Amino acid sequence: QKQVPLPEEYLDAITRHIMSCPVILPSGNIVDSSTVDKHTAAELKWGRESSDPFTGIPFSAECRPLHHTTLKDRIDKWREECGGKVGSHSAPPGEVGSNSTLSGRCVGVATSSKISLSEQILNKQAKRMRVDEDKAW
Repeated sequence: QKQVPLPEEYLDAITRHIMSCPVILPSGNIVDSSTVDKHTAAELKWGRESSDPFTGIPFSAECRPLHHTTLKDRIDKWREECGGKVGSHSAPPGEVGSNSTLSGRCVGVATSSKISLSEQILNKQAKRMRVDEDKAW
């Protein structure tokens, strides 16, 4: 199979591994669902709520990781095109996130409503953060 360059956006912002089930965090960063699961487990060990690993802001119904299905589709297509080969290194499907809680729910077809919903939530959270910063001053 041919070698196709690995786009940077396919890498987890924390682990730098190829994502199997990308999620958008409230901070706007994109990581694999397994990274969120590991962070959540570590937080729970210390008696803390599950939170965004970049900001420490606890997750809630309105402020939580959202599956990035269009990015997942692009990653899956890339894997099919090159068999997961990057140079001399292999990145087999399921390498990252295959055992995670969230990745088990990372299935289905990307829909514009899911993406627009996540964009709406991210925009709302960004506005809230700006308002909170203004209040702090």
